[in-house]
Amino acid sequence: MIVAPDPPTLYCDASRTLGQQFTVVAGAVASVQDWKEFDGEWRQALKDNDLEYFRMSEFAHSVGQFEKGWKRNESRRQEIFLRLAQIIVNNVACWVGVSVAQEEYEAADRVYQLHEYSQPFTVCSLTCIDLARKWQSSRHLDYLAMEYVFEEGDEHTGQFWQRCKEWYGKYPIFRKKVDDRATPEKPVTPLQVADIAAYEIGKFYVTVDPQVEALFHRFRTTFALLGNIHHMWGRLTEVGLRAEMNVRGIAKRKL
Repeated sequence: MIVAPDPPTLYCDASRTLGQQFTVVAGAVASVQDWKEFDGEWRQALKDNDLEYFRMSEFAHSVGQFEKGWKRNESRRQEIFLRLAQIIVNNVACWVGVSVAQEEYEAADRVYQLHEYSQPFTVCSLTCIDLARKWQSSRHLDYLAMEYVFEEGDEHTGQFWQRCKEWYGKYPIFRKKVDDRATPEKPVTPLQVADIAAYEIGKFYVTVDPQVEALFHRFRTTFALLGNIHHMWGRLTEVGLRAEMNVRGIAKRKL
């Protein structure tokens, strides 16, 4: 019996916190079939709660769709959030996340021509792809072509589009979190998972000392559930950025 290959797809979204002081890109990986099944379950959960989509910033601050009937209704809020988290656990194979502080980025940029080559969004996005590819390799799935889908709209998508082709031999795909043209075979709902991951990781970095990494897995209820999924996350530092630019042969700035 010949089994058709079921390649993985990475969906990612970006977030900026504390007035642009941190850039976060995070996302999740699952097979095409698992994302298809996820899409049906996710949409049903939203429909059962009269929601058109899920956006973490609206949910967290009880605005938009969550303005009426949700604010201060903790039992209802917990019920929907835990249901969505369980859908993620049931279908997602791996999730990744990367953060960089603007202060550390600018320190590295003073030494190397960093922003000309890779803006914070670009470098975080590329690192997320790298983490996803490491997961893929660890599962011996390298023979399957992975697609990289990102939320459209960042001002530096053009730069990232080019660097992705240079680094990984293929261009990323840009889509909206909410799109009437979406199909079960090409869903956009996974970008709503990426939105949750980016928001949660950003919340962690501005609330907890990033050095205390052990706290990360105990920090929020979401991660208590998502901790059941293989995960790879981290923080880009000035030293790490400078090392990467050196390896890539990026020119230093003239003093």
